[in-house]
Amino acid sequence: MDVISVVVVCYNEAQERINYTLDSIIAQDYPELELVVIDGGSEIETVDSLELYKRKISAFLSERDDGIYDAMNKGIRISKGEWIMFMNIGDRFCSPDVLSKLMSNINQEHNDLVYGDVFIGTSTYMLRSVYLATVFIIKRFAIKHF
Repeated sequence: MDVISVVVVCYNEAQERINYTLDSIIAQDYPELELVVIDGGSEIETVDSLELYKRKISAFLSERDDGIYDAMNKGIRISKGEWIMFMNIGDRFCSPDVLSKLMSNINQEHNDLVYGDVFIGTSTYMLRSVYLATVFIIKRFAIKHF
């Protein structure tokens, strides 16, 4: 079973937003999950909030960076998973089986990039979903460094 690295990037975030995102990642039922948190050198309150998750975080780095893409590249470098996805603080998975369903429905030998829609909803049971963006999960060997 391939390891999925979920790289979370943040900077000066409130504890409630950190909890919202990290709790949804930790709740995933996919057994081979690596949680990587890259913090851009936040104030102590954010770092203290992340410290509450230290037993669940596989890799943590807190230092100044040159923006979100620099932070994402740092996450790629320190992650160990065969597959890598990015999640921002304030985002969450819609259910605990998202990654296990994803991995059971793709041809892992023939896919290098998998993507899906991201939706905004106002409740657990969304009556109306609004298309927001696209989420990617990338196979490690498909990532090129420039």
